[in-house]
Amino acid sequence: MNYNNAKHKVLKLFVKVKLDYIEEYHLTREFYLTIDEVVKKEKLSYDVAKLILASLLANEEIKFNNSIDEDGYSGYAITNKGVFAYEDKKYLRIRIERSRSSWSFIISIVSFLISLVAILLTICEPEKEEQANINRNEVQKGLLIRSQNN
Repeated sequence: MNYNNAKHKVLKLFVKVKLDYIEEYHLTREFYLTIDEVVKKEKLSYDVAKLILASLLANEEIKFNNSIDEDGYSGYAITNKGVFAYEDKKYLRIRIERSRSSWSFIISIVSFLISLVAILLTICEPEKEEQANINRNEVQKGLLIRSQNN
């Protein structure tokens, strides 16, 4: 499972719920989601949802309201930092950057190997040229000896 994609989807859920609530009730009050609602709406396992919410909490992109407020709601709510993270596609960019760094590492290894092969071929070529010169000299000597015998 790609946790960065899942984090982005969870943030998207929080943003959508918040915007829908503001649009429907014309209030800017926080709207809370429980972990069970996140599991149900995003079709995640409970453990994965817990892990993702803990990560988002640690980054202060969501907050947890443990005490029930006057309307009887408690749960997780998105913060401004979370809205910005969603809008900037923070977790999608992280995935792309990791992929890019992996590919650049692979390309540098392949480049190193190609350079190594080129160096080894350059080192081995003079020996082949020397052997070819020796063979050429032997052939010329052989021709010289035959022409002298005739």
